[in-house]
Amino acid sequence: MRGKTVLLTGITALWVFSTQASNFFWNGSGADNNWTNVANWGAAGALPGDNQVDQALVTASTTLSTPATINTSLVFSNSVSFKVRNKSYALIESGGNVDFTAIQIGVNASVGNGSTLTQTGGAISGSTLQIGSAATADYGNRYEISGSGSLLTTADLTIGAGSTFRIIGEQATVNVGDTSGDDLVMTGGGSELAFVLGTSGASVVDIFDTFSIDSANAMLTIDASGLSTNTAAYELVRFSSLDGLFSAGNILITGLADGLNGSIVYDSDSMNLLVSGEADVPPGLPAAKIFQPISGTLKPRAGSASQTDADLICNGADLGSSQLSCIRTISDSDYIYSVSYVQDMDGDGFDDILTFDIRVEGFEGSVYSYSTANGASSMTALGSAAEATDVDNAWGVDDNEMDPGQSLRFSVENIHSTAAGSITYEGFTSIAVKETSGGYDHRMIFGDGTGLDSGSFQTDTAAFAIPAVAADPFVVTGAGSNVANREWAITSIAFSFKGPLVSWDPTDYSSYKIAPNMLDEYEAQTNYANYPDFSWDTVPRWLIVRKAAPAYTAAEVAAMAGNYEVIVWEKANKAGFSTIEEGIIDASSRVKAVDPTMKSLFYRNTSLHYSGYESDTTYDEWNWSRHTTDTNGMEVLDLHKDKYPWYNYDDVADMRDWWVNDAALPMILHESINGVAPIDGVFCDKCLVPTTGYFFDGNGDPVDEYIGTQYRLAQALEVNNKLMVGNVIRNERHNGGREYMRFYDGSYLERWNFPYSDSGQSTADAVCASIQLMREASSKGRMIFFKTGENSAASSMEEMEADMPYHLALYLIVAEEYSYFAYQDTVNALEDDFQWETSWMTEFSRPLGAPLGGPIKDGYVYTRQFAHVDVWVDVANEEAVLAWDSVDSDEDGLDDQWEFRYFGDVTIADPNGNPDGDELVNSEEYLAGTDPNLPESLEISRLAVGESVQLEWDAIDGYLYQVYWSSNLVHGFSLVGSNLVDGLFIDAIADRDVQGFYRISVEKADR
Repeated sequence: MRGKTVLLTGITALWVFSTQASNFFWNGSGADNNWTNVANWGAAGALPGDNQVDQALVTASTTLSTPATINTSLVFSNSVSFKVRNKSYALIESGGNVDFTAIQIGVNASVGNGSTLTQTGGAISGSTLQIGSAATADYGNRYEISGSGSLLTTADLTIGAGSTFRIIGEQATVNVGDTSGDDLVMTGGGSELAFVLGTSGASVVDIFDTFSIDSANAMLTIDASGLSTNTAAYELVRFSSLDGLFSAGNILITGLADGLNGSIVYDSDSMNLLVSGEADVPPGLPAAKIFQPISGTLKPRAGSASQTDADLICNGADLGSSQLSCIRTISDSDYIYSVSYVQDMDGDGFDDILTFDIRVEGFEGSVYSYSTANGASSMTALGSAAEATDVDNAWGVDDNEMDPGQSLRFSVENIHSTAAGSITYEGFTSIAVKETSGGYDHRMIFGDGTGLDSGSFQTDTAAFAIPAVAADPFVVTGAGSNVANREWAITSIAFSFKGPLVSWDPTDYSSYKIAPNMLDEYEAQTNYANYPDFSWDTVPRWLIVRKAAPAYTAAEVAAMAGNYEVIVWEKANKAGFSTIEEGIIDASSRVKAVDPTMKSLFYRNTSLHYSGYESDTTYDEWNWSRHTTDTNGMEVLDLHKDKYPWYNYDDVADMRDWWVNDAALPMILHESINGVAPIDGVFCDKCLVPTTGYFFDGNGDPVDEYIGTQYRLAQALEVNNKLMVGNVIRNERHNGGREYMRFYDGSYLERWNFPYSDSGQSTADAVCASIQLMREASSKGRMIFFKTGENSAASSMEEMEADMPYHLALYLIVAEEYSYFAYQDTVNALEDDFQWETSWMTEFSRPLGAPLGGPIKDGYVYTRQFAHVDVWVDVANEEAVLAWDSVDSDEDGLDDQWEFRYFGDVTIADPNGNPDGDELVNSEEYLAGTDPNLPESLEISRLAVGESVQLEWDAIDGYLYQVYWSSNLVHGFSLVGSNLVDGLFIDAIADRDVQGFYRISVEKADR
């Protein structure tokens, strides 16, 4: 929905980069001058990383080499040995030129884990570079180089256990060694060499001598999402000799356009990425974004000697966490809080560093005017500079109280981040205050200038939201109290940053905690000949159902025919007949007689033999099933739940032939009835994952007989334009079951909230990963059959309705074309009808409309807009809001959807309120389709007078406009243009009076 025409003004975040010489700063490790003076390194008894989360920044014009005085144990060839350890971070920026004898990242048996050195420019040179070690205690260390950075080691570069050397883009220069015997060595479990390619390829790692690879454990990861779609060989590493190769299972290539394939090839002096194939464009998945917002609360004594952990909190982390640190300094009577926060802010799976300063300044004698009415106060001039104070963890001016005319100004400066993309400072959001000497009616003014809001409080403590117009820099001015000598002070201030927006690649799983790693992605769908019809008119739905006896009633058939695009006829579906096949053919034919477009899928289990099928007559249960030995040493059938035999794929070719040719194909290829095929495909259940991560070997052949049997069926169905859908995609499986999607048309989703075994995933993380798996499949044109509700044990329609919003919201976050939703408490049609045929729910009859874009992911919260509903869902707390168009749940005359879009809730907007202070109250803004938070009404953007009169205005989708004309304002208006939608009216009547008046009215269109 388009908003009103407005002029947006505001504060732009200013990025300040220091250019002073030798600018090192450290947090969490004593006085600053211990580190700004390089001569004190070692002599002070410590190096960077002696305390957790130390921070180092080398900026432009910084040169470090040959210090005058340094501890002799650290001197080698008159250079500094630089160690980053103990979860510490160092950053080398453009212009920073650093000469070290040796660089060690991590490499400490007790405190080596999780250290990072990031180089975004400048030149680093030295003897050796060691990232972690072979010891398992040194996991999680990283060196990352990007931009125009230059790295030269004159000796070995070693990547240790669980550690990473990452090269981003194609501008950096990396040289390893300058004499024979100088190598790049990958050793220990999980050492990783990573490339993020630019449009034309990679920054090449140039090794003077040997590239040594631990073939069993070393990993190679390549992100090719930035690469152009040209097929070519891209050089990654040059060497004089090669010792070992990356194993196929330890190579991960992501981000290639669909239709392209990547492989690693070696020649006599280089390792290369070979891109082959032909790029194609699959059916559309709108580009979505991930952003990690950052919000925090600062209290006065943060960073001081008396700080407590709770004096600074950022995204839930406090000062007791290794993620967060702060130093408070005093400069010219101002407090400066230097904050460092560590988090993966750009969704690449690696921690980033955000540093910034919050400055607190005091003033007295400010010129102000106070009013209790919002927008009626002013503070037109700050007074003279005064001392900002902190007494008892509260800010004041001079005497630690806010007297009339005393002001505190809060500002954020020196913002810097290592994340890909910019961090946007959004402003201060709230303050907390307290009484310092009793009294009541303490008054204050927010901001500077005129038209300001004010606040007052009469309790011991209070909190106030900061108006957006006063957010940065934020000034608060004391405006007196009821009793002159009773005053107040500020106890905390909250701030907010928005992390960089980065593309949400549905094939990239690097930000999810899943083990083992996701393997290569699969190809896009190319054959849509037998896909179901699809429409966004209402929620697209599917059904899975069974009935033993009697046959489905006429009412049940009518309900199924009118509400579902796809029906899966589950096992035990005799429906009153002798065999399951007969029951399914009868039920499917009856539904298709009413709705021939419905797609019908026949159920077969791929692992267990369920009885009741006609094909059972040719199944040799003893010889074709798996065996085991019982407690008496007797050979017996290996039974699932002591009832169902397991198929023996490995040893019995006859069984494999039977499963394809007798159990599956005859039913799927059943002859037409009254010109309509009763069965459109197969639904395969209990699909197992082979021991290998890949289902096909290097020659394209199935890796075992189990996969080979399913693949045979898939090929037969493709030839006959039949569908093959399975219970295949699951976060809890190795590779998420994604290999199946190489030959399946779609996937059923159950257990989508189950974590991967022993991965440490939370339930919320598992749901997020499942959303990603479904988004990837839909982006490649695969069908998604999302099912929820079963096993909720709902005993009433009311209980089912209560659970509905969360599950439907999850589906709507995922949904693309050919994605279908099932919400049912059982698949058994012998249960109460409301539990399996849920068309009685109002959500399924409401207009939906196409999505207006992809979903937005903010941590565990997803949002998305459709034409007729806005979706918000929090998977961590299993909460959701569905704000439907033309639904007014609180009966205040304002649609839920409109309220949710502009107020974030469906119940809080006052129809008579006017938050933007313009001519229209909320109810009028709603009728006009304008934004109630922007102070501009609907207005004419162009008026041209000639032989005709042309009016233009910013029209809003979903609204109709009427134009009226009057020669004067006494005799009323006449309608001259009706039901306009495009914001343009041309009045060609020649005899209009030279002077006249036009009026435009607006109303919502019926949708």
